[in-house]
Amino acid sequence: QQAADAKIQALVSQLKNAETDLDRAEQLLKSGSTTQSRVDQARTQVDVLNNQLAAAEADRAVIAVQATEGSVAAPASGRVLRVPVTQGSVVLPGEEIALVAGGGYFLRLALPERHASEIEVGAPVLVGSRPASLDAPATVETAATGTLVKVYPQIEDGRVLADVEIEGLGDFFVGERTLVWIPVGKRSVLSVPTDAVTTRHGVDYVRIATEAGEMEVAVILGSPFDDEGAPRLEVLSGLESGDRVVLP
Repeated sequence: QQAADAKIQALVSQLKNAETDLDRAEQLLKSGSTTQSRVDQARTQVDVLNNQLAAAEADRAVIAVQATEGSVAAPASGRVLRVPVTQGSVVLPGEEIALVAGGGYFLRLALPERHASEIEVGAPVLVGSRPASLDAPATVETAATGTLVKVYPQIEDGRVLADVEIEGLGDFFVGERTLVWIPVGKRSVLSVPTDAVTTRHGVDYVRIATEAGEMEVAVILGSPFDDEGAPRLEVLSGLESGDRVVLP
């Protein structure tokens, strides 16, 4: 288009000079200093340049339409991740111009194949804070909670892919790795509130109610966990299902 504009400017300058020569020839013809053939020649030159200018403007209009038709609009708004072409290069149909990440941001999980039958859509997922480092490692206490929204049926390279939706996940980097905790199994346990356990001389006791009255039984405790925000302790032995625990 720049070459077409330069050609039009050159023709405009030539046309101005030809019109000036035609006016001078007509004035000289009136005074008898030139011939009619000279005037006709100057008028023909003006007509030729007018036609050339019109053709050049038509060519520029075609180039402008082609440039408009060659513009590429992104299919959706998002963040540009990669632009493999350079400005001014020739692009063939179907060739990638830019890679755009559109829509919402999801956390993509690649889990071992052995967990494929255990993960479920809707399961809660804990996502470690970013950026994690040796000075500030990601922990369960500082992790954000997301929801497993999609599990892909195809397994690739021994991995099952799943997407997690979490508020505020989108940030500058796309493809950044983070630490996650995802439930892959369930088991039933006996547990008691932390207040129900009394420790004396290194032995843990829990008070229970029986038909004969209250009594303390020694128990072996497992790992602590939270049950909807309430801290509890797993009881490995010492209690049975149906025992009535007495709190202080």
